[in-house]
Amino acid sequence: MAQLRALLQYLGRQPAAATLAEPDPDAVELSRLMSAAVVSRSFREAFLRDPMRAIAHGYDGERFHFSPALLARLSAIRARSLEEFARHLVDLDREPVQVESLTPLHPHLAEHRA
Repeated sequence: MAQLRALLQYLGRQPAAATLAEPDPDAVELSRLMSAAVVSRSFREAFLRDPMRAIAHGYDGERFHFSPALLARLSAIRARSLEEFARHLVDLDREPVQVESLTPLHPHLAEHRA
């Protein structure tokens, strides 16, 4: 439950203007990602073991579509639980990230970027 509160806190910090017209695409994808991790033990375990691979493979036949900036943030997180992941996600939201470094670290995601 704590991980969901942390995620909701993170999503709640999205700009108000973006939520009036259309939801932030990264917030929608994060919600989908966390939902998949909560309802599927096998996806959760795969995600915690190798987040970028799990994101690249998607869940239940659907792909995740994150911005390069959020993918870079997600690639920096190492967590053993969803609660720890959510905590790191909130912490990383406060730090700048180098987007250019994502592809060399995770080449299996390059084919999913468009």
